[in-house]
Amino acid sequence: MSNVNPVPVRAAMVSTLLAFGTLVPASSQAAPASVPMSVLKQCAEIKEPLKRLACYDQVAERPAAADAALPKESFGLYTEEHPATPRVESLITGKVISIGISSSGRSTVTLEGNQVWELDSADPVLASGDVVTVKRGTLGSFILTTPAGRLHRVHRSR
Repeated sequence: MSNVNPVPVRAAMVSTLLAFGTLVPASSQAAPASVPMSVLKQCAEIKEPLKRLACYDQVAERPAAADAALPKESFGLYTEEHPATPRVESLITGKVISIGISSSGRSTVTLEGNQVWELDSADPVLASGDVVTVKRGTLGSFILTTPAGRLHRVHRSR
């Protein structure tokens, strides 16, 4: 057996718990509303899980949840199982602000809004002030079309 007096140890534990705020005197707490045991037993006797949960929510004065589709009810509904993906632009049109060269030596085009696109090859006809179109290609590629109708594969660097 231990020779430690339990009273000072208990007092030390209580003061530690009070210091950390985990133990609050009963007088400072609001008295919880008591629910008769008979009401809880009535809820417990309900066999259907959703109705039983609704009964407990009502006893706890909890607002009813929004009617969400249950997995059984949405099973097989394509639109429920596969929500629509956000729509992305298929093309943009912008005015060329400047033409430069990237660190890899390729031509770059800066559009309004500071979009910088790197071209696959130089275009001697393209000039600042031209309005170009960038559209989505296949497999994540992008195609820049110049006013002269020239096409360039591009990728956005900024």
